[in-house]
Amino acid sequence: MTPTAYVIHSSKGRLRIQIHEKKKDASFFASMKKHLKQLGFIDNIIVNDLTGSILMTGKEIDINKIQSYAQKNSLFDIQKKKKENLISFPTLPKPLTKILTEPIDNLNDFIKQTSNNNIDLAGMFFLSLMGVGTFQVIRGNVILPSWHTAFWYSLGIYATLLSKQHT
Repeated sequence: MTPTAYVIHSSKGRLRIQIHEKKKDASFFASMKKHLKQLGFIDNIIVNDLTGSILMTGKEIDINKIQSYAQKNSLFDIQKKKKENLISFPTLPKPLTKILTEPIDNLNDFIKQTSNNNIDLAGMFFLSLMGVGTFQVIRGNVILPSWHTAFWYSLGIYATLLSKQHT
């Protein structure tokens, strides 16, 4: 009976299969390397008997041709890895910061869309706080911290806005 090979990774020009039942069988993997070299489209074959894997690379790696060749020569049968063999990670809950900032992000997107990207939420806060600060100075209310606080906050928001534009 031919052993079952599972596809561990497959991408353009790269295929890794694993044959669990032949782990630590160095002669089997040496034989597989010898057989698979006969396929002209495989440039490089790396076998690892300790992990039971075969890595094949080349410009034109074709899993169907490898499967056909392997079955024809009774080397192995390729199967896709079953979902129960894969490690699954639990879905993490959404972080509190994401929950709190999502509505603000949505409002920012709305403002940007409405103004054709001419202004955003940070820009609106900057202008508003600069206006409050200017209003306080004009009224003669220069007692700290009212106008000073408004300018300070506007500068902080402006600096944040600049840093986001440069990242």
